[in-house]
Amino acid sequence: MRGSITLTSSMRANLLNLQKISNSLSRTQNQLSMGKKVNSAIDNPSFFAAQSLTARARDLNALLDSMGEAISTIKAATTSLGYGVDILEQAASIATQTLGSNASSIPSSEFEKEGYKVITSDMSAKEINDLITDNAKLVLASDIVLDSTINITAKGVKINGNGYKITFSSPPPVQKWAIGYLN
Repeated sequence: MRGSITLTSSMRANLLNLQKISNSLSRTQNQLSMGKKVNSAIDNPSFFAAQSLTARARDLNALLDSMGEAISTIKAATTSLGYGVDILEQAASIATQTLGSNASSIPSSEFEKEGYKVITSDMSAKEINDLITDNAKLVLASDIVLDSTINITAKGVKINGNGYKITFSSPPPVQKWAIGYLN
């Protein structure tokens, strides 16, 4: 035999209210756990609009990420170009200095008019020593490389490099000193 339960109308109304409260509680807990107010079409008729807006927001976030990467790439390229410009400026400065050392030279004939004697690259150290006298005025016509030293003992000698230089192909002799020990 089955037992039957008889409910009064007030009990039935209370039971229905408890079921509604339980459903409402379940929906609220679902919304809290998902972080969305509308989780299904049953929750709200605008569920599909919310779903399309969520997809649109996801697409916009992807575009934002792509734009961030593009900006980072442009910043890196700008920095690299800045370094490239710095290197080119340094190279231009070195080239200007290199050209400037010989570009500023004046033809030796102009110095000869002022009483200068011209030193050329085909002259030996002895020939150059012979030109060095008291109050001599000398000018270099090119870079000079000598294999022996020049001894200048004259007074008032004026040598104009004219953008050129004299170098020696071998180092000067080393002087040896004798050191005695006292016992």
